[in-house]
Amino acid sequence: MAFSDKTTENTIKLVSEYFAPGASLLIDGKILPGVGHLVLGLLLRSAIVPLGPIGYGLVIANSYATSVTGKNLFRQFSKATKDEAPETHPETPEAVQAVAAD
Repeated sequence: MAFSDKTTENTIKLVSEYFAPGASLLIDGKILPGVGHLVLGLLLRSAIVPLGPIGYGLVIANSYATSVTGKNLFRQFSKATKDEAPETHPETPEAVQAVAAD
């Protein structure tokens, strides 16, 4: 499904996640991961699994993050991965001021 505006596309994906976990992946055409998130989300929503609402929220967040950024939650919030260069941060106040001046 192609949208002209990325914000509209992401909004539709986020809203659809509430009704069907994994919907954003299904919209992207990623059937197997989308169905996996859907099944797991429905199990958690029905409170069969002890995690219940927290787990349901994590499934929704993971599906949406994977759809929008291409990274799951673990990769999204972990330190630099092998295929990404670590970010460099200036450590001295002078370096910060030099970067801000540019």
